[in-house]
Amino acid sequence: MASPDCRQTSSACSHVNEDSPAEWKYKRPCDSAFVRAYLNSDATPVSAEPIASSKEQAWTVVLEDSIRVLRKGVTASELKTLQRLLAVLVDHVDNLILQKSVSPAEWARAMQEDAVAEVVLREVHSRRSRPMTTAKSIREGKKFMARAKEAEAARTSVLIETGELITSGELQRRLQVNRQAVSRALKELRLFAVSSPTGESFYPAFCTEATLDRRSLGRVSKALGALPPLAKFDFFHQKSRRLQESALDALRKGRLAEVLAVAAEYAER
Repeated sequence: MASPDCRQTSSACSHVNEDSPAEWKYKRPCDSAFVRAYLNSDATPVSAEPIASSKEQAWTVVLEDSIRVLRKGVTASELKTLQRLLAVLVDHVDNLILQKSVSPAEWARAMQEDAVAEVVLREVHSRRSRPMTTAKSIREGKKFMARAKEAEAARTSVLIETGELITSGELQRRLQVNRQAVSRALKELRLFAVSSPTGESFYPAFCTEATLDRRSLGRVSKALGALPPLAKFDFFHQKSRRLQESALDALRKGRLAEVLAVAAEYAER
């Protein structure tokens, strides 16, 4: 902090090299980072506040002199330095205020806790980060994927047995279409197929229901994008919180616009 011996008024500017304002050199203690931190030209002079002691009066004169200097300009690098040093000063003042508001024993405990926290943070930052993939994680990932495929295959088999998934031939028979029409619908994402454990493609039976509009089903299926086939199947059958019913039931009631909006959100998850 600047020394009270620097108490001067209009002479403050005489200590600045005015020949090169972009690179001013501050040559005395009262031009330190603390007093140069008053960068706002609209700031209220410190002397406008009540002064309680001669020491505060000395600091006030130093700050007001420095404000006049700073209003002439300061470089960007100096601003960054002032910002960093002022933050340190503020922390120090906060600590002093806290120290005066608590008992010595409480202050000692606080300092001890800060020291422990600093040690812990230093150890955390010094630790080497673990690689994202290891031999163990790869093995566990493969096991997880294998279990997921087994569960998917078992579920697909159940859906085939219950008739919720049908063969391509049965789909063509019910819809009175040929194989080319099915292939075109698949390519355009208006239809989706689920692979059975044997590799055969099966199709959702609800696509052939008379109570459902085929064009609407195709638009919703396309809105689901490249989601896995069973995820699309679940979207149509599971109750939606937003729709308060399944997508299929909503489509039966003509709520196509709402279903499309929910499908777009579902596809982005």
